[in-house]
Amino acid sequence: MLRQIAFLSSLVPWMIVGLGILPYNTSQAKSSLEHTSDIFNRRLEDSHAPMTGRGTPHQKLWEAARFKVRANRFLLQGRILYKKSFTHPLLRCMSQPKGIHILKEIHSGCCGAHASTWILTNKALRVKYFWPTMKQDAQQLVDKCKKCQKHSSLIHQPVEPLTTMLSPCPFAQWGMDIVGPFPLALG
Repeated sequence: MLRQIAFLSSLVPWMIVGLGILPYNTSQAKSSLEHTSDIFNRRLEDSHAPMTGRGTPHQKLWEAARFKVRANRFLLQGRILYKKSFTHPLLRCMSQPKGIHILKEIHSGCCGAHASTWILTNKALRVKYFWPTMKQDAQQLVDKCKKCQKHSSLIHQPVEPLTTMLSPCPFAQWGMDIVGPFPLALG
């Protein structure tokens, strides 16, 4: 902890405490700096606990590397978590129940068009919302919608694939009945 205090004090020659500016050689500035580093360490431990599922740091290096790569895809501003995207602006991360409510509003709300799964997820992304199970939730919502089932286009494919008939006997008898004596042609 003393190394952290020394490092932080070497970075900034002055620290703002309250409304006044105090140099680092005063005892008040040093005590506030210790308090700041304690808060920083506590927040760092608290922020990793829900992500790892346990209160201990990563045991394996590959888990830590994987966690670091995945964490780079997200941004935390204040208390709101955003997902970085290449094709969209920052997407606000939502919980699954809130996400399902958003999908229901887009799908069958006042301006809902009972769209397909693909259109539904893209509209939610355009409104800047994201949650990990977005596509599966949209598929389940579209599959369970009674109006979509009632007014969807009919499927003209057979229920099971067509099979060829292996026994040609019935067709051989019918061929005998159809073909009769041929009349003689003049000429």
